[in-house]
Amino acid sequence: MRSQKKSQNYSQKRSSNCFSKHSAKRSIWLSLLLISGLPLVNTVAIAQTELPDYRQNAIPRETKPGNSPATGTPNQATLPATVQLKPLSPGQYVLEFNRSPVVGTRLQLRGIYDESRLRFTRPRNWETQSVKVSLRFRHSPALYATRSNLTVMINGASVGSVPLNKPQGEIGTAIYDVPTNLLQDYNEVVIAVLQNNSPTCTQDPYDPSLWTEILPDSKVVFDLAPKPVPLDFSRYPFPLFDELSLSPNELAYLLPNTPDEAWLTAASRFQSSLGRLAQFRPIDTRLVNQVGELTPGERLVVIGTTQTQPTLKSLKLPLKLQGDRWLDETQKPIADDVGVLMLTTTPDAKSLVLIATGNTPAAASKAVQFLLQSRDRQIGTGSVILVKDLAEVPTPAPRDWPGYLPIENSFQLKDLNTQANEPFQDITTRGSDAPPIEIDFRALPDDRFLV
Repeated sequence: MRSQKKSQNYSQKRSSNCFSKHSAKRSIWLSLLLISGLPLVNTVAIAQTELPDYRQNAIPRETKPGNSPATGTPNQATLPATVQLKPLSPGQYVLEFNRSPVVGTRLQLRGIYDESRLRFTRPRNWETQSVKVSLRFRHSPALYATRSNLTVMINGASVGSVPLNKPQGEIGTAIYDVPTNLLQDYNEVVIAVLQNNSPTCTQDPYDPSLWTEILPDSKVVFDLAPKPVPLDFSRYPFPLFDELSLSPNELAYLLPNTPDEAWLTAASRFQSSLGRLAQFRPIDTRLVNQVGELTPGERLVVIGTTQTQPTLKSLKLPLKLQGDRWLDETQKPIADDVGVLMLTTTPDAKSLVLIATGNTPAAASKAVQFLLQSRDRQIGTGSVILVKDLAEVPTPAPRDWPGYLPIENSFQLKDLNTQANEPFQDITTRGSDAPPIEIDFRALPDDRFLV
């Protein structure tokens, strides 16, 4: 059973007054971090912004045909999303084992049966043509080849085995073709070994001569052709941010003519919101002065009006301008209190551009706030969103800490989430020396556990 310590100081720390009291300091601090180019940590609180729900998938999955979100909401423009992000050239991606902290400088498997798991993701815009697992290994010379083997499995399906019959000191190489239909968004490679040094299987399971070592230069090789990406807010933060990317997401902010308080506040809040959604995933962020500074595949964020961001007039956008004022789909001027969100591309169509604008600075900030609040952004679809109203964000309860243990005294494992922000599912372990099952078990500071 778990009891609670009631502390007045603790309640004050969790109250909404704490957010409003320090909001100005946080905005200045975040702005300084952004200007200096340092990555923002995802634990910084955002003033007057809804906290993300870590107990649900904060990043929507790809919308399937026939299961698209409802349209026609007051904030939704009726313009179709026909623009696509041009895919990069086909190529090869090599994922080396030493990128995993499980491997490090070496990965040893010991005992009669042992296995190790390595996990990787498949980026959303990949069209995988072929996948190969290339293993380099060496093993104890005391092993019986007819009773010792190494097996590789992908997502529970075996892709090949090899006998452990190499002479002492010789390095073995095994290459396995992986059927592309086995790949999922989140994938798991299991390397399992069966090791015997006795023809009668009477050896000591803890005999130190029962070992196989997987070398860190083993790798998974992908031959891929990137797919064109439709520009649609229904899967936000994708395509601006891909939580399945194997490389750090690259993001650039276009500097206005004169950075003012409104731009610094909106940009820092937006960056902090992305950090919360990214959690442990890295984001490489920088500031640019013009669109031509972008590298292929880098994403651009433009915040501000046409007066502060004149580059907006040179981009191909779904909405038209009349002077410095935006027009809606009926060619009427948009109200000064309506924010505008748009997705487009650079002139070469190789980089995505996210635009948060309006006819006033307050409207541009309102557009940014729409993306910060999960209840609002979940109803956004298409490449254009007109933000007329924002949902009221209630103050969270003092003990409502996203990502921590439920407040109930009794709960099940399915009530917790994995690092991939997914509910726990059945996990199979094999052998007495199988790797542990890790559960992120974070308790509130005032929790007590009675044995």
